[in-house]
Amino acid sequence: ARARTAAAPAAHAPGDGAVLAALEPLRGAVVLVVDDMPLNREIARAFLEDAGLQVIEAAHGEEALARLAAHRCALVLMDVQMPVLDGLGAARRIRAGSTCPEIPIIAMTAHAMEGHRQQSLDAGMNDHLTKPIDVHALYAVLLRWIAPRQDAAAARAGLSTMAALAPPRPVARALPPAAVPATAQEGNTAPALLAEGWPADLPGIDTVRGLANHLGRPALYGRILGEFSAAFGAGLAPLREALAGGDAETAYRWVHSLKSGAATIGAAALSALARDMEQQLRSGGRPDEAALRALDHGLKSLCSTLATLPGQEARDARQAPAAAHPQLVADALELIDGALALLSCHDARAEGRMDKLNAHLRGTVWHARAEAAHALVEDVEYETALPLLATLREDMTRTPT
Repeated sequence: ARARTAAAPAAHAPGDGAVLAALEPLRGAVVLVVDDMPLNREIARAFLEDAGLQVIEAAHGEEALARLAAHRCALVLMDVQMPVLDGLGAARRIRAGSTCPEIPIIAMTAHAMEGHRQQSLDAGMNDHLTKPIDVHALYAVLLRWIAPRQDAAAARAGLSTMAALAPPRPVARALPPAAVPATAQEGNTAPALLAEGWPADLPGIDTVRGLANHLGRPALYGRILGEFSAAFGAGLAPLREALAGGDAETAYRWVHSLKSGAATIGAAALSALARDMEQQLRSGGRPDEAALRALDHGLKSLCSTLATLPGQEARDARQAPAAAHPQLVADALELIDGALALLSCHDARAEGRMDKLNAHLRGTVWHARAEAAHALVEDVEYETALPLLATLREDMTRTPT
């Protein structure tokens, strides 16, 4: 099947309340995020979950095909450059398959040139997002391609919610426009963050721009900063290891992820250093020691700054909850297994299990997904909740201990 395409969405910088109101009809839709870099998946997950959507992840194209065979999704966000099977190859196989050949596929790429966009469209993708992901452009794409879900009454009547979630053509709704805040100098904390108890001096970060990149929501911005710190807290060790092993592709992807992540949070100087190294790696060169030291210094300085943020210690402690709290994970898995069994039989007693799971995981990195699945069960959207719970279980069981 050949996917239909749409013109690129207009640029908007909406205010937080109006945006979330526009996205409310999409609440509960399932989006598959495919990217080989964990930070990129986490950024997309945070943006999507903040808007009330559900997320399933895959690290490459082959994994994406397996996810789509097992779960019903409304849309795919597909990175283009990945190992094993890249995004273009995965898109072609999806279009040639029988499982969900019409599902909207949105390319995610570092390249903004028209030629790269056309490559994505030729492979069967519907639309295109340039990384680092702009949350406003992402939400505009969601509104363009995902039809509103049916309400809870329809779900209770036994109608398929997912039938409305993969439209064969763009839905063409728009975000409400609003002004973009002016950018302050790096180090000057945005007033909205000062009100939340953030330090007045945050060297290396333009928090006005960073906050604007996250819809002006301090909690969402703080979450992404925590994810960035977790992803790059080890400094350049992964990059040096890749270079020492002659793995230029892994080195390039790591530097590219650092560049995009730094730009997203408002760390322009660090992003520029990573961009220069990315260009050198793309041309087949090897970074010299001076460039590596400069990047290492910039990254360590930024991570030291991030460590001063409110709640960072608690956030760091939750990065590996399975190791710190094995009993918490074991109890959660028991609740999930019980809920899955009941949901498979359309047994309303699943709601009681979900009540307990939601309370049990509060304060952990998994709570947002448990809470979202709980809301779906309350709305009797069992078919949508099942794959989300199954994926949550999979993620919890593979967390290193």
